[in-house]
Amino acid sequence: QTLTDSVNVIQNYAADNTQTAPSATDYVVVGVTGIDANNLSEVNSQVDGQSLTTVAAIQTLTNSVNVIQSYAADNTQTAPSVTDYAVVGVTGVDANNLSDINGQVDSQSLTTVAAIQTLTDSVNVIQNYA
Repeated sequence: QTLTDSVNVIQNYAADNTQTAPSATDYVVVGVTGIDANNLSEVNSQVDGQSLTTVAAIQTLTNSVNVIQSYAADNTQTAPSVTDYAVVGVTGVDANNLSDINGQVDSQSLTTVAAIQTLTDSVNVIQNYA
C-alpha cells in the first residue's frame, strides 16, 4: 500500500501540480535514489514540468540534477554534459557553449533550472552577437 500511495502521489503531481507534492520518501519508496532536501524542489518542478511518471525517467532526471548541483558546489566534481542540461529541461546548451555554461554554473553556484536557463539564453545572445 505504501508503494501504491507513493506512486499515486508522484503521478498525480506530474499530471497536476496543485496536488500534493511528492516527498523525498515517496521517491525512495518507488526506488528513486539520490533525492534529498537539496534537490527535492528541483526534481518536483521537473517531474511536473516534464510530466515524468516512470521511475527510470525520474532517476535519470535526479542523476542529472545531482551532477549539475554537485558541480555548482565543487568544480572538481564531474562536469555536467549537454545531455545533463537537456534532461533537466534546459534548452540551448550545445558543444559550442558547454564550457562557458559550466564555468558560470560553477562560478555563480547555479543550481536551479530557471537560473541555468536564464544564463544559457544570455550566453547564446552574446555568442550569436559576437
